[in-house]
Order: sequence, then C-alpha cells, then structure tokens
Amino acid sequence: MKIVDIAADVPLVRARSLNRAAKDMGLTQSAITCRVRNLESSLESTLLDSETMPPGTNATGRLADEQCRIVLAEIAAISTWAR
Repeated sequence: MKIVDIAADVPLVRARSLNRAAKDMGLTQSAITCRVRNLESSLESTLLDSETMPPGTNATGRLADEQCRIVLAEIAAISTWAR
C-alpha cells in the first residue's frame, strides 16, 4: 500500500467525482482511477459503488476513507514534528 494511493482516496470521497478529485490534485482522471484501483488491490476490496452515478463509496470505502484520513493526519503530524 502506497501513501500516494491513500492520498487519492480522501479528495475523491470529498469531491464525489473522479474528474473533480483529479483536478484538485493536479492529476488526470486515469491517474486517480489507477491509484484507487491500487488501493482496492492492496485492501483486496472494492471501495466504490459503480452502480450509482456519480460513483460513491460503499460501506468498505467509507471505512477505508476514515482510516485514510487518520493515516494522512498522522503523516502530517510526523512531518511537522520532524522539522
């Protein structure tokens, strides 16, 4: 599991749109899609509900999002502390 893949989850869930999340992160939609797929592969679970438009998170995706936010906050805290 890579931090860049974890970091793609939070903007995606917040934006509720692959295009918007990609724009917010300065990436292409395909790059965000690839990062989400990598995260799903690492977790061996699907995080998005492709049955809804726009695609939203499923129950596992919502739990993963909560944990991703915690991980990113801890990384930010470590970065601040290490300076």
